[in-house]
Amino acid sequence: MALAALGAVAAEAAAQTGDGATQALGIWSRLAAALGEKGASLAAAIQGFPDQIARLATQLSGGRGAFGLVAVLALLALIFAGAYAIERILSRRWRRWSESLLGMSLRGFGQRLSALAIAALLDLIEAALFAGIAALALSIAFAPNSLQHGLALAVGLTVLSTRIGTIPLRLALSPDNDGARLFHPRASDPKRLLGQAQIAISLMAAAYFGSGFLAVASFPPVLINAWFLALGIAVTVWIIRILWRQPDRHAAKGEPTPSDGAAPAPEQIRLLFARNRRWLVMALIVGAWILWAANLLLDHRESALAVLVSALIILSFPAFDRCCQTAIGWAALPDDGRTPATSDTAQWPLRFRLMLLVLRLALVVLAAILALEAWGLRVLEMLATPAGRKALHAVLTLAIAAPLAMLIWHGSQALLERKLGRLPAPGDETPGTRAHTLVPILRTFLMIFLCVLVAMMVLVSVGVEIGPLIAGAGIFGVAVGFGSQSLVRDVISGFFFLLDDAFRLGEYIDVGKCKGSVEKISIRSLQLRHHRGALNTIPYGQIQSISNYTRDWVIEKLEFGLVYGTDPEKVRKLVKKIGQEQLANPELAADILEPLKSQGVQRFADSAVVFRAKVKCRPGRQFTVRREAYRRMQEVFSANGIDFAYPTLNVLGDRAEFPEPPNQARAQ
Repeated sequence: MALAALGAVAAEAAAQTGDGATQALGIWSRLAAALGEKGASLAAAIQGFPDQIARLATQLSGGRGAFGLVAVLALLALIFAGAYAIERILSRRWRRWSESLLGMSLRGFGQRLSALAIAALLDLIEAALFAGIAALALSIAFAPNSLQHGLALAVGLTVLSTRIGTIPLRLALSPDNDGARLFHPRASDPKRLLGQAQIAISLMAAAYFGSGFLAVASFPPVLINAWFLALGIAVTVWIIRILWRQPDRHAAKGEPTPSDGAAPAPEQIRLLFARNRRWLVMALIVGAWILWAANLLLDHRESALAVLVSALIILSFPAFDRCCQTAIGWAALPDDGRTPATSDTAQWPLRFRLMLLVLRLALVVLAAILALEAWGLRVLEMLATPAGRKALHAVLTLAIAAPLAMLIWHGSQALLERKLGRLPAPGDETPGTRAHTLVPILRTFLMIFLCVLVAMMVLVSVGVEIGPLIAGAGIFGVAVGFGSQSLVRDVISGFFFLLDDAFRLGEYIDVGKCKGSVEKISIRSLQLRHHRGALNTIPYGQIQSISNYTRDWVIEKLEFGLVYGTDPEKVRKLVKKIGQEQLANPELAADILEPLKSQGVQRFADSAVVFRAKVKCRPGRQFTVRREAYRRMQEVFSANGIDFAYPTLNVLGDRAEFPEPPNQARAQ
């Protein structure tokens, strides 16, 4: 391999000198020398290339000169054209059925997938029919082991590979039916993109099968590599041309540039990659071609194949992922004509999100196995060993247990949301129920339980005895309990507070040192949001008593001072009238449980007779009712001749009864 050769060169250079610059210079000099040798061999082969071509033409023509060569090539063209014509005639009904099937208005996962599967099967039957007719004609026209037969096989396999390789692309792009399209190009015409991809596939097939024919024709290996390099350059240039002609969809939409500074750093990074995705892909293609060409020139065919497979996996993986997402979206989304590929997967039902996750994991595993096999790591052989079987067993266990745990987790969340509704948001004035209060604690315990369960299943699958681990965890838990008594006290106290239903999310409580609305509940503490905005965190163990101001109902007391001589009975009637008016007010009626009523005279103050009234309200709404009651009292009492008292100072007697201070008398 090229990497191994470069490593050996680097090791030898490192043994000779410790200087890094010298090592790098030695590596590049060795590489340049190797490429120079290949270049000299290629130059020598090119000098003899006319003789090779003449020898090949003589063998193909059977010694009959140019006329014989033209006759052989014309016969090949006639055979393939005739095979294609016969195939088109015989498959005319199938082709019309396939075109009409893909042109229908398809809805739902079943219809679309069935139409694509039937169309793919019919295309394969047509390709097999073409291959069978062409093979039969070639066996009759040419001898089985002749060079003419080898050329015919190379051309036929190139055509057949192009047709078979185009089938999944044609079905994924579906140029004539948007409803059956698996891959939605962002900024190009599907029909045009299909034609460009077909040319790239034909060039790759010609490179592979053409090199096989050149080997059969006894061409030098250096010329075969040159054939590979020439068509490799053509494929690379063609793919870069396709990418270059794609319009910039981000610029067309007028999206902000990463240098605007308005978006946060992660969003700027995402925009930077999105706007330069085309350049990154082209850089990847050019880099892959350079590595592939270098390995090919150095006769490291395995490394060249590994580079090619890795580049194809990296380039095709996003397309496969989008096709899978679209296919599952057909089943997850309603048939309302929307394009599934542009839909948000977060809106899908749980089972479809899990299905997409499992499918993506399978694609990642398959891509990793193919890449590792291409690089000669023999993953499949390693999996056949006892250690490999254990590792495979662990991976399969994790692949099964993790989705099941996620299914239980998301299923429980969906069930809770369906039964309980939306949880109160921080700062929400509507208190949560008792179940809403217990949900965060139950979620935490369920998450810990599922994670521990999956970890134990994976450990069991690799042969680890979990009995000692469980016993050790128990002993460790006891030690932690003795060492952190305050933590245990907080947890136990919180458990009993929640069990007694002392408070709930969103309720306003007073715990002595602090008071506020319950905003968050954890295992060992709760957070109270004061009405002035401060957020207080109180451990459960420090709470001695709890006063809950938002449970069931609240009675608000209203005190007001009137002048002496006010008729209490008249005040009672006016207060009752105000209470009836509040019940008739639609904005206040829902908050009042019992109307405003007078409680008579409470006490005599220095300058006022203090009356009291009360009203029974919903928790947290008493302040609005109180403000409206005071406003109406001021209006109604003033209209009925009742005056509110205010502080006064009455001075009785004559000035002579109050002698002046001695200092003032002396001054006079």
